[in-house]
Amino acid sequence: MKAVAFWYNKSLLPTPPATTDELKALMEGGTEVAFSFGCYHHYGFFNAFGGDIFDDSWKVVADQGTGVTDAVSYLNDLYQIAKTNSWPKNDSDGLAPFTEGKAVAITNGNWAMGDYKKALGDNLGVAPLPAGPAGPAAPMLGVDGFYFSPNSANMEAALEVALYLTNAASQTVMMNQAGHVPVRTDVTITDPLIQGLVDAFNTGATIRPQVAELGKYWSNFCGTDQVFEAGTPAADWVKAGTEAANK
Repeated sequence: MKAVAFWYNKSLLPTPPATTDELKALMEGGTEVAFSFGCYHHYGFFNAFGGDIFDDSWKVVADQGTGVTDAVSYLNDLYQIAKTNSWPKNDSDGLAPFTEGKAVAITNGNWAMGDYKKALGDNLGVAPLPAGPAGPAAPMLGVDGFYFSPNSANMEAALEVALYLTNAASQTVMMNQAGHVPVRTDVTITDPLIQGLVDAFNTGATIRPQVAELGKYWSNFCGTDQVFEAGTPAADWVKAGTEAANK
């Protein structure tokens, strides 16, 4: 499993911010956080402010209520703080400041844990993304798996390999040696970082939609520079994105 979480340096930030207000106050106070802006990395904050991109039938409803607009306005506030202080605004630019102890925290997925752990060791901590006024953040939760070609002449062998690589023993090896978060509940977790990720995912992560309509999000709600850099009001940007998605 994989999703965006809040990684922090325990020697510099003993207690991570639990809420969006705490995160904003931390950054406003001059503490560097390598917040990753981007339509994948900050997706979870829409839920934190009570917003939804889709309804149950996968129609885009981002302009219904103020949740998505409030989230974008909040993200813009963080962006302007980061810009003013020349702090990193994406996960790749934040790698060096975080691993070198300049930034106290970074938002990123658990695929980056190896680099963080190598640099910070026992000082590395992980927590859920901060909750907002409407509840927990809900980052997209991805799950890796195996696909089979219908044209394969070796389907039974392929299935046997897949079952072997997803059994409890194999997932234990991948967890302990490569930092993968197991989906199996019969795998014994001993690494506190892995347990921290499981706890973070269970706090509010939402399964990444496996529907074609998700493309409407990527194609209409990734141009956040229109708000962050060009100054378009968040409400206008959300309205325009919604209308374009539903054409």
